[in-house]
Amino acid sequence: MINEQLDTVKEKVLKYLNEEERCRNDDKYLIWRVMNEYTKMYIPFEDFSKIPSFESIRRQRQHIQNTLKILLPTSEEVRKRRGILKEEWRRYFRPKPIKTMKKTQHLNTKYDTQVI
Repeated sequence: MINEQLDTVKEKVLKYLNEEERCRNDDKYLIWRVMNEYTKMYIPFEDFSKIPSFESIRRQRQHIQNTLKILLPTSEEVRKRRGILKEEWRRYFRPKPIKTMKKTQHLNTKYDTQVI
């Protein structure tokens, strides 16, 4: 159940990050947009309990932007505040080479790790 709820939150966060530039730069606005998916602006406690935590939304945005490196903030001020370096921003927009595995691989038995 928790995984399903997180997947749903992730889908909604991805949707708004993709559709609205402001959502990439303003977590409060992103949360407000996601909240509107669940209920109207008047929020009785019963409805409010259906809304995923604000922190879950923020963490999904953070994972999407910091780990997956997609849908990054467009505001330079926000990138600075979040510590996204200019070089990292440039790499985000560069074409990415296709990663391939080398044919010769062997195991390092001392540490039981695969060396490529």
